[in-house]
Amino acid sequence: EANDEFYTQYDDIAKEVEHYKEHLKGKVVYCNCDIPNFSNFHKYFLDNFKELELKKLIVTGYVKNGNGRCFIYDGEKATDYDLLGDGDFRGDECVDMLQKADVVITNPPFSLFREYITQLIEHGKEFLIVGNQNAITYKEVFSLIHDNKVCLGTKSGDMKFVVPSHYELRNTRSWLDENGVNWRSLGNACWFTSFNIHKN
Repeated sequence: EANDEFYTQYDDIAKEVEHYKEHLKGKVVYCNCDIPNFSNFHKYFLDNFKELELKKLIVTGYVKNGNGRCFIYDGEKATDYDLLGDGDFRGDECVDMLQKADVVITNPPFSLFREYITQLIEHGKEFLIVGNQNAITYKEVFSLIHDNKVCLGTKSGDMKFVVPSHYELRNTRSWLDENGVNWRSLGNACWFTSFNIHKN
């Protein structure tokens, strides 16, 4: 099984989303690869719900060998519950949530990136997602970029992520901080988006 649990930093989310505020106003934002109350995507959009003028926030997360979690907030009422399935973004419950959303913003598993971005395009969803720059060379992604359906976000290159404690330390770009938290940095992480923010 691929080691692709990389938890995006709050600041990295804030710095990127800053450029898309006008596109999020009045929208239902769905974070479909995020454990509620743990993910920084969840924290960021909850903290900035009013400022971004979101209509609704939906967060679902995958739980291996268990029930996935779901969180929904509409600005007044928050609902938090277990899903029937494991919370995989490909599962029926998550696809149903996807259909109700306007914009998807998350850090999907890098190993499933092709399948992930294909699902978003098939459902006609706007998105802002973290990926590996190498994904540009995938024929599915390259053709989307070529057709101006996808472009790179504003921040690309070096990003650091918290990874699960059982991930082995690597020789480079890998460290434990003073609290024993396991970190990795990727020099080739970037944001992919359907929003064409570069052409004003």
